[in-house]
This record gives sequence, structure tokens and C-alpha cells, in this order.
Amino acid sequence: MFGQAVGVLHALRESGRRIPEDVSVIRYDDLPFADFLEPSLTTVAMRHRRPPLGPPALIA
Repeated sequence: MFGQAVGVLHALRESGRRIPEDVSVIRYDDLPFADFLEPSLTTVAMRHRRPPLGPPALIA
């Protein structure tokens, strides 16, 4: 969840940790608005493959 990543950033700052000097926070599922956070949040795009549709799907 995006809110969890923001909570982690907040808790780290409150504990005196420096991001990214002391700790790195990375979140999966690319979020375009992550760059607007301070510090910006590193995200990784996760491309999901969908199962094929059509006759092979009907056999299953």
C-alpha cells in the first residue's frame, strides 16, 4: 500500500534516520506521484502477465 510506504518514511524521519543516507525505502508498483514526496520514494514497475484468452482458456 502506498500509505504504508509514506508511514515508513515518516517513522524513519521521526527516529532520526536520514533517507537515503541511512536507509533506503523502495516500493513495488510504479507510482508516478512518488517523485512528489520529500524525499522522493523509489518505486519499481511490476508488469503482470495476463493469462491468454480464447479457446485454450475455455478448455481449462
